[in-house]
Formats: sequence, C-alpha cells, structure tokens
Amino acid sequence: MIRCDKIQFSYPGEAFDLKVDSLEVLNGETVALVGPSGCGKTTLLNLISGNLLPQSGRIEVADVAVPELQLHERQHFRIRRIGLIPQSFDLLDYLTVRENIMLPYRVSGALKMDGEVQERCDALAERTGISNQLDKLPGQLSTGEQQRVAVCRGLINSPELILADEPTGNLDPENEDLIVSLILEEAARISATVMMITHERSLCSRFERTVDVLAIREEAAE
Repeated sequence: MIRCDKIQFSYPGEAFDLKVDSLEVLNGETVALVGPSGCGKTTLLNLISGNLLPQSGRIEVADVAVPELQLHERQHFRIRRIGLIPQSFDLLDYLTVRENIMLPYRVSGALKMDGEVQERCDALAERTGISNQLDKLPGQLSTGEQQRVAVCRGLINSPELILADEPTGNLDPENEDLIVSLILEEAARISATVMMITHERSLCSRFERTVDVLAIREEAAE
C-alpha cells in the first residue's frame, strides 16, 4: 500500500530535515508510528498523503506515485482513497457536526453523496458517542467531541488507507480505547491499511507493527 524510497524533505528556512531511505507498508497492515516530538511523524504522514511533496525520492500509495500527480489529481486521489484524521481536527466552525463529517463529499466530485453515506454518518456518530451532537456547531463541543468528529470524517469515505495523527490525544482512557477500536474495526471491515501516530506506547500492541520514525531516520543517515 505504501512505499517510500530515498525520500528527503525540509521546510524552507528551518533546520528540520527528514530523510527516509526505505519504508514499506503492506495492504491491510496496521502500523503504529512512534517517536519523540519533532522527529517527523506528522511530516511523514503529510508526505504520504500528498499534502507535502518531497524534495527528492519516490512515494507510492496503492501503486500510484502521489508526488507526480498534478495538484487537483492529488486532491481527488486523497479524497477518494485516503482517510485523514489530523491532530488539529480541521473542523469548519460554520458547518454542523454532520456537515463536517460529510465534508469530503461536499468539496469534490470524486465522491458521490447518497442515502448510504447519510446512514454511514449516523452509524459512525453513534459508535463514537456523538449522535446527539450532529446538528451542533464545532464550537459547542468539547475538545474530545471535536476529535471524534474528525475521526468520523476520516472514516466516512471508506478509505483504502487511514492516516491518523494522534486521534486519541485529547481523550480519556475509555474513549481512547473506543476510538482505536473503531479505527481498527472499520479498517478490518473495509480491508483498509492503517498508519497511526501515537505517543501512547501501550497502544502499540493493538497494531501489527510499530515503526519508530527516529530509527528509520537514523538508518537513512548512516
């Protein structure tokens, strides 16, 4: 599902430099991405999704060289085939919870809205405990509830690849377990691949493999 070869990325004017010689994630595999703050975990997810482009190297997702696509092609590819759960939530304040969850269907013709999507929205909201919040605005929700909205939005398109950036960071242990279970169960149901950033080492046992970003950076530097 994911293949990264000799990728290098740096932010203009910053000392940060991410180099990964090789990383491969198989179809349907679940991977926990770990490492200290600032080591490049979020940057790596953004490179894989096509939100960032490497200065050099090759990144393939489902046999598609994402960085080689034109901007609109990357956007359509991401909306159709990737489920993103960002750390910052990225909810739109002027849209209701329901509208935020179904946003991928509103911003691109790559996905078609129908009754099944509406039912899926309701089911995801029920499973995450926000079914009574669907008509509210994000500003009326707690931080944990906003995070669960972001999780639902990341799963609404039944993606082939789920990229989650600390989706349990603002949740108590009970809801943390609920969200991880939801992501992994949904992934199993639709045969999706999962790569999830976490600082909770206790969660790593829930995944088939753990990748330490600092370690693969060090390998590339040798």
